[in-house]
Amino acid sequence: MDVGETTVGREERESIRDIVERAERVGAIFARYYYGIDNIPITLERGKELPYGAYVFVKDRDGLPIVYQIARPIWFRPSEDFEEGLIASGESPRSGGLERYRCSGVLFGKILENGDITQPKYPPSPFTPVYKCPEELVKLIIEPLDEWKIRIGVDVETGTPITLALTPLLRQSLLIAGAQGTGKTTGMLTLISRSACKGVRFLILDWTGEYIALKSGEYEDESCEHLKDKTIVVPWWKFAYAYIKENPIGLVDVLKEEHPWAQQKPVSGLLSDALAECMKDNIFPTKEKLLEEIEKVKGNRWPETVEKAKQVTIRSSSIMEKEPEKNDIVKIDKIVDYIKKYRIVVVDFTEAREGISEEFEFKKKVAEYIVERVWKEATLYSKGEFGCVVVSDEAHRICPEPRVLGGSRPSRIWISLATEGGRNSIPFWLVARRLSLVAKSITVESQQNFICFNVEDVDRRRVLEDLGETFASLLGSLPRGEALVKSMGFRKPGSVSHVKFDVVVKPLSARVEAKGVFDKMLEKEESSSN
Repeated sequence: MDVGETTVGREERESIRDIVERAERVGAIFARYYYGIDNIPITLERGKELPYGAYVFVKDRDGLPIVYQIARPIWFRPSEDFEEGLIASGESPRSGGLERYRCSGVLFGKILENGDITQPKYPPSPFTPVYKCPEELVKLIIEPLDEWKIRIGVDVETGTPITLALTPLLRQSLLIAGAQGTGKTTGMLTLISRSACKGVRFLILDWTGEYIALKSGEYEDESCEHLKDKTIVVPWWKFAYAYIKENPIGLVDVLKEEHPWAQQKPVSGLLSDALAECMKDNIFPTKEKLLEEIEKVKGNRWPETVEKAKQVTIRSSSIMEKEPEKNDIVKIDKIVDYIKKYRIVVVDFTEAREGISEEFEFKKKVAEYIVERVWKEATLYSKGEFGCVVVSDEAHRICPEPRVLGGSRPSRIWISLATEGGRNSIPFWLVARRLSLVAKSITVESQQNFICFNVEDVDRRRVLEDLGETFASLLGSLPRGEALVKSMGFRKPGSVSHVKFDVVVKPLSARVEAKGVFDKMLEKEESSSN
């Protein structure tokens, strides 16, 4: 049933006014000086408590509810000097009922009789009663009207299912932030699984190996179990061979990472010229071939420069010892075929291959090579008939903040994805373990859809900087698996909900506990000693 049609004219549903009349009173507005419409001070009645993000309302002059969300809950009580002495003496002090539970209400909107949400015109009066939103009212104000939507979890306070409309979710970028172990990867897996069940396609750049669970994990939601057959996992190095053959000059940056001599300008220049010749002649740059090309292009360079370039080549792990077998090379066009055939394509960057550099910068170049091809398919070759969500964890590594880590701004393709991906049917969904280290040029484009699990203090400051005080004021110490979700996919676009995420499939690392690993090693040690 369409939520937008439920409030008036349907016998099986209560009207807005009926819901308001049976709501539980929890406190009242109280302020010593002044307040406005957007933020009201609330004092709760004795014995009443409300968590971050809970919904409350006050009645407007026409009796309709103006809904607020709880922020900054605090206990306040006058202190008395003698109480400290009582504590020191070991007896429990008595406050005499002076303590108060105070909080702020951040404006959500006024609910009209037809279910529409609008802005109130006047601030509520002092001492206006404050009521807790019943579950029916919470469902009305958060459930999107669009039928193309997914469930992501439940409202922490009421247990009401939380759903997001997919169209606005795919129209902009999305960013998930959270410290290690807070549930951000599980949350992303839920978003991916539920969206893929609705037909959305995904290209996942998996830097940690967690998303392989989509292919080999145990689904706790049986309705998503069929996604195993619609998921393919491809080792990154298969695309690396194609990248090296088509873009050998890009190896210069990898060589610089591996050997200090390659950072010298004369040496890097000679290596660039030699690799350019490999590209010109369509030669795969094995060590042997590259040494031959160095001899050809050395010209009148200093012998010392030539010798250093050769030594860099010989000692390098990034140049293959021999040309790869034909079956080991996956042409870049294949990524498009995979996305058309499968719902979920996982490029696994954790699988090692002897002879290929494990340097992150090299892997990042291969990732950019893959995404560039997808971008071209969506914007040039098959516009309007091809699309996918590009997902990546380790946001602080692929899109680092130059002012924090030093260095250049993110590559053009990541900025293009963040700014223009949605309108070209290739939105960018990112997971950030360290939000403060992610480039602002990326995060400012993800403010429309932002999911924040518990974060470190330095990252809380970044949340305040990027999303403002209103959102930051709702952010408490969230338990694992719970997050504040701001999204254009809610009933009121851009609103915020406190969500306990559903667990559809757990990350791959959830299968292995540290204690279990070390216990097995201990067993082997003891058995070998016996």
